[in-house]
Amino acid sequence: MSTKRWVAALSIVGLVVSCSSSDDETGSSSTAEGGGGAGGTAAVGCCGVELPCPTGQSCAGSSSALADDVGECQPAPSAGSCWNDLDCPTDGICLGPAPCVCGTGCTPPGDPGTCQSMGEACCHQQDDCTTDQLCIGADTFIKGRCVDPPADGECYQDEDCSAGTCETAMICSCGANCVTAPGICVTT
Repeated sequence: MSTKRWVAALSIVGLVVSCSSSDDETGSSSTAEGGGGAGGTAAVGCCGVELPCPTGQSCAGSSSALADDVGECQPAPSAGSCWNDLDCPTDGICLGPAPCVCGTGCTPPGDPGTCQSMGEACCHQQDDCTTDQLCIGADTFIKGRCVDPPADGECYQDEDCSAGTCETAMICSCGANCVTAPGICVTT
């Protein structure tokens, strides 16, 4: 049985992206390289946290895995469609995208998902929330929630505590079916 292994690497010094594959059975391999890096363009359509797509394109890949795996740059989807949460309006998240992993050569290149309004204030960064709220639960390709600041002695993260650490806080990304609630500051 033939097993293919795909490897994607980013050389920070040379700003070179390399996507390669090898076949365990035949020993054959192929490699493609191109420029990339923070603010650069993705080579061979690869993208991820450290490798953004060019302007007008979106990183298609499992939202939870884009931090670890390499997605594939796709043309920005039409309004209402999405490859990740960032393709949707501020109050929405991306549901049901079926992207290809970079370098797998699947055809067609996957199917975009649909933007779904969450009826709550979603955020990707602090500026997306009102000045009196905090953005919590956001990650590179996943939107968080805008919440009111915790009361004295409560917290969402250690930085909310004047002393000690934050324990028992429950933080959910926007649209997740779970409860977001502050924890308590505990000094040891």
